Amino acid sequence: MLLDLHTPPDGYDQKDQWPSEKMVNRYINETQSMGYDLVNKPNDQDLTPRLMTWRDLAIAAVQRVRTIDSLHPIIVEASRGGGYNTLSYFQLLPYNNYIYSFHIYRPSEFTFQNIFNNVTFIYYPGSIIFDSYW
Repeated sequence: MLLDLHTPPDGYDQKDQWPSEKMVNRYINETQSMGYDLVNKPNDQDLTPRLMTWRDLAIAAVQRVRTIDSLHPIIVEASRGGGYNTLSYFQLLPYNNYIYSFHIYRPSEFTFQNIFNNVTFIYYPGSIIFDSYW
C-alpha cells in the first residue's frame, strides 16, 4: 500500500502536524505499507508571501516524518504538477531513502481514451498520434 496525499491542507503552509505525520502514525506498523507520498502533483505556483515553497515544505515534512519512521521510503514529486518536465528544476532533497516520482500523460490520446467523449480505442505500443509510434 502506498499512502498518497492529494491535497495539502491550507495550501502550502506548515501547521502543527502535517497530514503525512498522521498517515505515518496510523500505518507505520502495517506490513503492507510501502511508503508515503508527501503530496500528489504539488503546485506552489503563485504563492502568497507567507507560504513556504514546495521544496521547503517537503524538507520540513520529511524531517517530521523521519522522527517517526526512518524505514519506509518517502515519495516526492516536483512542483507544478509533478510532471516529468519539472524534475530538471527540482533540487534534490538532502536526505536518503526517497523515490522521486513524476506524472506523464503523453500521448494524451492514449492516456485519456474513453474520457471526455474520446471513445476511440488505442493500442499501446502502436501508432497513436499522426501515425507516430509510441
